Amino acid sequence: MGCVRTVTNGLNRVAGVKEADVSLPENSATVQFDEKQTSIEELNNAVRDAGYQITDMVS
Repeated sequence: MGCVRTVTNGLNRVAGVKEADVSLPENSATVQFDEKQTSIEELNNAVRDAGYQITDMVS
C-alpha cells in the first residue's frame, strides 16, 4: 500500500473525520473533522501509527 493511502486510511479511521486529503508532492494532509468527536492529538497519533510524522501544523 502506498504512503498516501496508508496515511489517508489511518486518518479516516479516526472517529469524527469527515474528509482526509493527503498529498505526497506537497508533503501535506488536509483534514476536515468534528472537534466534538476527535482532537488534533488523535489525528497526530493516527499519522504516527501509520508510520509518519507531522512536522508543521496550520489550523
